[in-house]
Amino acid sequence: MSLRTIIQFATVLFSIAIGILLVSLNWKNATSNLVKKTSKQTPQNEFSESQYQLAVSDDIAEMGFSIETDFPINVSLSKDSLQILIEHSINSGLASAAAFYNEIIAEKENKDSFYLQSARYLVVANQFTKDESRGNIFLLKALNLLEKILKNNPKNTDAKTLKGYVLVRTQPMTMEGIAILQEVLQDDPNNTDALFMMGDFSIETGQYEKALERFKKLLSLQPFNSDYNFKVSEVFSRLNMKDSADYYLKRGTEFRTKETIKGQ
Repeated sequence: MSLRTIIQFATVLFSIAIGILLVSLNWKNATSNLVKKTSKQTPQNEFSESQYQLAVSDDIAEMGFSIETDFPINVSLSKDSLQILIEHSINSGLASAAAFYNEIIAEKENKDSFYLQSARYLVVANQFTKDESRGNIFLLKALNLLEKILKNNPKNTDAKTLKGYVLVRTQPMTMEGIAILQEVLQDDPNNTDALFMMGDFSIETGQYEKALERFKKLLSLQPFNSDYNFKVSEVFSRLNMKDSADYYLKRGTEFRTKETIKGQ
C-alpha cells in the first residue's frame, strides 16, 4: 500500500468526522488541506504496549463500536479474519484499528510490508484522534514499527521516508526527520514521497519558493498528477500570484475529473 493510498484513507476519515461526502478521496489533495500536528506534538520517549492497546480501544469506543463484538483486540484471529477486520476498520474510519490488525499479520507472516502498512495507518490515526496523548502514542508506535523494519533492512526506502515524515511531525525531532528526508533525496532525487513531504513542510514553514521548486519538480516527473497541480496552485496562491494559481487549479481539476471517471 503506497503513501498515496494512505492519504486517500485519511480523506475518508476526514469525511466521516465532519459528515461531508467528498467527491475525491486523496490524502495529498491540496484543496482539503488535512489537519497537521507539528509543533504541538511532544511524545514521550517511551510507551508500553498496554498503553497502545488502550489507545486503540479508546479510538474504537469513541466511534461508537465495541472491542468485544465489532473490533476485538484480545483474541487470536486467522489471517482471513484479520483481513476482514482491516477492511471493516477502513470502512468505519478507524485507522488505529487497521494499524493494530496489520501488525498482527506482520507478526504472523514476518513481513515488513504489513509493518509498514501499520505504521502508515498510525500516522493517519495520529492526525485524526481527538486526544493528543493518544495521538502521541500512535506516533511512537509508528516509529517503533519503522525502526523494526530498518533494523533488518536499512535500505528500505519507504520505511526510511515515512520515519522522516513521522519525525518531522514531532518535537523535538523535527530536524532529525528533515535530515532523513534529505538523505532519501540524496540517494534518489526523484523520490516523489520525500519530495512531497519536503514540499508540504516548506509550505507549513512559509518557505514558499522552496515549496514551489519541489512541487514543480514533482510536476516535471508526473505532469498529469492532479495532486501536484493542486499543490503548485496552492503555493502560487500563497505567493499572491492569482493567474498562475488559477491555471494550475484548473489543470488539477481537469486531471482529477479524469482520474475519477477512470476509477469508476
